[in-house]
Order: sequence, then structure tokens, then C-alpha cells
Amino acid sequence: MSRIAKGLRTRRYSLQALARIAKGDGCHRTRTPACPGREMDDPNDLVLAMLGLVIAAIMLVAGALYLINAPDPIPTHRPPPAVQLSPVS
Repeated sequence: MSRIAKGLRTRRYSLQALARIAKGDGCHRTRTPACPGREMDDPNDLVLAMLGLVIAAIMLVAGALYLINAPDPIPTHRPPPAVQLSPVS
């Protein structure tokens, strides 16, 4: 849900204010360089997201390399002993 929709849900606006919000509040790129509501909330969020992607990629590559280079597991079951025939018959 967008910020505008959340604000409309929790606040009470006059009809003129709702018309101004629906119209875009007159914010155009030619008049103002940064439209309110169009800029990022916090530019550091992008940096943290990119850092998370890098860490996830490193972990995926490390997991793939581990699976490729993993040693064969040690067998836990021994074969049964060979049958010995007694010389007495």
C-alpha cells in the first residue's frame, strides 16, 4: 500500500485537499527539482540493499563451491565378513 493510501486511510482530508492529492499536488519536474514523496526515504537503504545482495551472492558461490569440492562421505556400514568354510565335513 502506498504512503498516500496509508495517509488517506488514517487521516481526514477536506475535498479540496483530496482533489489536490489526486491531481499530484502540482508537482512537476520542470518547476521543482525534487517532488515531495518522489525522493527516497533514506539513501542508505539502497546501499544496505546492495550490501545484502553482495553477501547473498558470496554465500551462494561459497555453497556451490563446497558442494562441488566436498569430500566423499566415510561409509558407515561395513560389508559382512566373508563366509568361512570349515574343513570338517
